[in-house]
This record gives sequence, C-alpha cells and structure tokens, in this order.
Amino acid sequence: MVENSFHIQSVVLYVTAILVSAGLSKKLLRSGGGGYRPSLIKCFVVAFPMALVVGFRSSSVGYDTIRYIENSYRLLANLPATEFLFTGLVKLTHWICGGQSYTLMLTSFAFISIVTPIYAVTRLEDEHDNTMFVFLFGLVFFLCTTDQFRQMIAVGFVALAVVYCQQNRYVACIVSTILGFGFHNTAILGMLMYVFCRIVTSTKTTTLIIKAGQVRLLYLKTSLLQVFTIIIGIVVTVFLFNNLDLLKHLLATFLPSYTKYLDRYLNISEIGMGWILDLMVMMPLLFMGRDMKNNKERACYLFALTAIPIRFFGYLSYFISRMMYFPQLVMLLLYSKLMVRERDYAGIRHSRKEYMLYAFSIAFFIIKYVMRNEHGAFPYVFWWNA
Repeated sequence: MVENSFHIQSVVLYVTAILVSAGLSKKLLRSGGGGYRPSLIKCFVVAFPMALVVGFRSSSVGYDTIRYIENSYRLLANLPATEFLFTGLVKLTHWICGGQSYTLMLTSFAFISIVTPIYAVTRLEDEHDNTMFVFLFGLVFFLCTTDQFRQMIAVGFVALAVVYCQQNRYVACIVSTILGFGFHNTAILGMLMYVFCRIVTSTKTTTLIIKAGQVRLLYLKTSLLQVFTIIIGIVVTVFLFNNLDLLKHLLATFLPSYTKYLDRYLNISEIGMGWILDLMVMMPLLFMGRDMKNNKERACYLFALTAIPIRFFGYLSYFISRMMYFPQLVMLLLYSKLMVRERDYAGIRHSRKEYMLYAFSIAFFIIKYVMRNEHGAFPYVFWWNA
C-alpha cells in the first residue's frame, strides 16, 4: 500500500463521478438492443462527470501525467510520427493554449478515452445493459485513464472495432482500428488478437468445445479448486518461460519505441495480489461459455479469456501486461449482454453471477486503486490547486 494514498475526499470525488455517469446512463441510454441506438451526444453527456474529473486533474495525478505535460505538451518532444492522432491533438491544444495551460489537452484525451468505450457498448445489437457497462467501466478502467490514457483510447477503439466486426461492418472496423492506432500502436496487436480468435472459433471443434460451456476450452468444471489448480500451473509455466528473444526482435522491427517496456519486469513481490485482483473480475465469465449464441460471440468469449494468460505472462514484461486491457474491456462488453440474457432465462431482476460481478469489481476498485494506488490517482488535486 502506498503511503498517504488513502484520501477520503478523493475517493468520494471518484465514486461520485462513477455513480453520476451510471445514473445518466440509466436515464439517457437505457437498456440497448432491439434497434435502439443512443446518439454520440448522449454518450458524451454520460461520460461528462468522469471525463471532467480526469481532465481537470493536476500534473501530480497519474504517474505518467507529468511526463506528457513537460515533454509532449510543453516541449513538443518525443512525439511519435506513427501515432499521428495523439501527436496532432497535442500540437493542436499546444497551439490553442500557447503551451501554457495543459488542462485542455488532458480534458480532450479524457473525453476520448471514456466516450469511446461507452459508444462501443451502445452499438451492440443484442439486448444489453448500458448502465451496467458504464458502472463496471468506472470501477475497472476509470482511474487507469489518469495514467495510461493513450492506451485506453486505443483499447476503446479496438472494442468498437470488435463490435463492428461482429456486425460484418468491416470498413467501420478497419477505420476504428486505424483511429486506435493513431493514438497508440498497440491497437494493431489488440485487433490481431481478436482476428486470431475469430479464425480459431470458425472451426467446428472449437465451436463444440466452447458451446459445451463452463470454459471447456481449458476442460475445467465448476470446481474452484480445479480453477486455481490450473492457474497455479500457468504461473509456474510463466516463471519457467524466460526466452523473450523472438518477442524482442518483433518489437524492435515493428514497434521499436516499445522495446524498452519489454525489459521492464514487474516487481516479483507483487505476484499474487495482482492476478487475484484481475481474476476476480474475470471469474463470472469463466462459467458462462454455454451462453454464447454463435461463433461471433464465441470469438469475443475466447478473446476475453486471453486476458488470463496475458495476465500471467505479464510478469515477464510490463509491455505484455498492458496488452491485457484489450480483452478485459471486451469482457465488460460481454458482461453487459450475458447478464441480461441470464436475467431473461431465469425470469429474475439480477442473477447471483451479477451480484458476484458487482462485489468483485468494487473490491477490485478499492484494493487496486484506493489501497494500492497503482496508477497514482491519489491524492486527487484539481489543476487550479496545484
């Protein structure tokens, strides 16, 4: 636990922003599906409370914020040519504000990083719960945007691309991927992961395995003891896996600016709590394989499950660990559909899995962000008080 990270006023501010956004979602977005498509303007209104809090932060909130302000914004240094949208927006806000006030830049990125995933969930065709998604996004990803907003923008656009790909809107899918790439190069890798899952699930064998339900991909039953046994086995495999030469070569060839992250190992002392936290959010999905209706949903399901091996191999490299955000956000999209489906099947307002998901997500928020302050979101300071 980071010293002095618990500040009750900051917690109240963040939680209030999440709840207000979720409340606005319930009022403006309602439950999706059946041809109902909320406008982009409504998505902006829903995102407004969270985006305003993130955008009006001082340079001390978020570990990477000061680096973006001092290097990218004020000096216009180290701006990547390939990530053209990020570079263009930084230069535009620098020109508007004369390189003095950084709030416009932070607010612009905050809105894009939060509006994009909200817009993505509203584009789903099947019946889904927009409010559930906004609430879960707030708990799992909201404070991540104070630190890694560029990658979160890429993650949001890849999620939107996945939704379009499910609808066979391939031009929109490609455009969304390019937009994500314009902010962070890893958008290409995230989309390739999904395409691979789409190809795999097109085979009859994989379809039958997933359709059998309860994560038959790993031949697991519903016993938690068996789940944890598999997890321990994966962790042991990760520790034995130490040959990263091929991955280093590929990164040096295609994404040279990110090779420095490959050698940035995570703290071994953090092993244990980290994967338990992420597994808590993933746990309900492990037992919902039989709820997939078609191969497109099974591809999303398999893509979401890749968060598990990525999380473990992330102990080898910080770069790998951040790739987990892509399947994790798609996981939240799936939850917004599957939980509604379970309600309809059982004829109830909320299922036990849904309550479990809410409880785990709240615990995730408290432990990861409030107690451990993993992204440096605490203490919160407005820019005018800096």
